[in-house]
Amino acid sequence: MTSTYRRNSIHFLQVMSVSILASFLFSIVVAFNGYVPISDRNPNVYHFSITELFLYFFFTTILISIAIGFLSFFLYLLLRRLLSVRTWWLKLVSLIGAMVFVWVYYIIFYN
Repeated sequence: MTSTYRRNSIHFLQVMSVSILASFLFSIVVAFNGYVPISDRNPNVYHFSITELFLYFFFTTILISIAIGFLSFFLYLLLRRLLSVRTWWLKLVSLIGAMVFVWVYYIIFYN
């Protein structure tokens, strides 16, 4: 019992760490991509700095990333109890399932 609980808690921390790291890296890439250099800016138009873009995208994507992490972790636990398959395959299936769920949820409620 203790070993399973410890393994699940370590796996949960790994999933959350990867979610935060993925959101951080994605935000950096998008912030640098969306930055408008000073020489290309239009007069009398406000353009966001790299820091503002990073913070906006980080706080926007961290919620989605953590939601996908929670869903994939609980789907992983459910599938591991129901099926006896390799763990890397199970992690991949649970991650894809969680991403599809969030994508469908976004399409239904935000379009």
